[in-house]
Amino acid sequence: QVSKLEKIHNERQQTIAQLDKILEKVAQQHDEMASKFQGEIADLKPREEELKKETMELTKRLDHITWKSEMMEKKMADMESSTQMMNKAIATTQECINDLN
Repeated sequence: QVSKLEKIHNERQQTIAQLDKILEKVAQQHDEMASKFQGEIADLKPREEELKKETMELTKRLDHITWKSEMMEKKMADMESSTQMMNKAIATTQECINDLN
């Protein structure tokens, strides 16, 4: 029975050794992948900053265009209102001229 237990013990030791080897390989692959991804992140970081800056500038420009459009619409509405008032004044003046004739 002791030999049986020794055999089982040896098999378990071999299994543990195999698992340790696999674990080492996985850890090595993990380190390689982490290094690779850190390199890619380092390469992409400047591009990300550039794109953020570009996006910010475009957003500012779009906000300015929107503001300018709103101002133009307001001025056009004011001009329309002024035109209506002028037309009323012209009509009133014309009536007065007609009354004088």
